[in-house]
Amino acid sequence: ILRYANPSICPAGADVRQYLTTVPTLSLFMLQVETSFFVHYQRFYKDISTHVSLDRINRNHKALLNNMIQSLRTILILQGAVSAIAILSAPKIFEFFEINFLQIGIFRFGVLGAFFQLLVQLLCVVLAYFDMRKIFLSVQCVFLLTNGLYTWYFVDYGIGYYGVGYFLACVTTLLYAYLITTYSLSRLPYLTFVKNNPSI
Repeated sequence: ILRYANPSICPAGADVRQYLTTVPTLSLFMLQVETSFFVHYQRFYKDISTHVSLDRINRNHKALLNNMIQSLRTILILQGAVSAIAILSAPKIFEFFEINFLQIGIFRFGVLGAFFQLLVQLLCVVLAYFDMRKIFLSVQCVFLLTNGLYTWYFVDYGIGYYGVGYFLACVTTLLYAYLITTYSLSRLPYLTFVKNNPSI
């Protein structure tokens, strides 16, 4: 990481530095996933396998969604705070590490983009848990296409716009991922019994 933080060695160092801001949130997410979320996830499918009532399944489904929303809210607050601190203190950080100030705009857009991309990846982890592979793939394709298109569009605007394409691609992908994930999870019992049921 330190190797890439030195622009004399790697001029695109800001592309790596931005992801350092996501480390605390990733740690918290792993803790949440491996504890409370996984407990609700396991209970939902375990109760289905033991043929519980529909009312019990719906209660488990609601508890699972509430836990996921609460976890995402906590992650949103933490990552928002870390990103805000990184953006506001960017001049001091660049001065301390003797980084070229021409990269400060790229760094700030990178931090914002990493914030939204992290949320996208967390939603993708949730999709992977429920084996929604086609939706998972569609999210990655949206990011690939929007990142390429936005970057191609802004590349001729000069260094002041470097990073804007990545930032907008992350925002667009997050919007798509959030809408399709929440819609899919709201239909989780149906998907479990009908659409994703290998016996049908």
